Amino acid sequence: MKKKLRGEYKRTPSEWRLWRALRALLPLESIESQWWLPDMDYRVDFYFEAARFIVEVDGHSHEGQEAEDHERSVVLRSLGYEVARVTVEDVMADPDRIAALIADHVDRGPIPDPGIGRHNARRFA
Repeated sequence: MKKKLRGEYKRTPSEWRLWRALRALLPLESIESQWWLPDMDYRVDFYFEAARFIVEVDGHSHEGQEAEDHERSVVLRSLGYEVARVTVEDVMADPDRIAALIADHVDRGPIPDPGIGRHNARRFA
């Protein structure tokens, strides 16, 4: 269902900081970053397969595309994924705190009913 994106996309500085903070808290094999979800042709910043959890880091490139981001979250939630969005500013200010919030969620596993709160992506921080 997914494939790793190779060589076509470079992580942003905030994605690198979050990646390093996550690696300190979670087993490396549980963190997948820069993955395509080919059924939808979406690239996601971080994907945690066991928890069916996607984390998107929203920066300046997301300004003005709030409606598209919302629609994308709706589609992902309808397919059983939980989606969280964090801002670049929050990641850069305290990547360890954001990583701890994500790790706590990943440790709890998938949400029991993917229909709950389906229309809004959860914001961390």
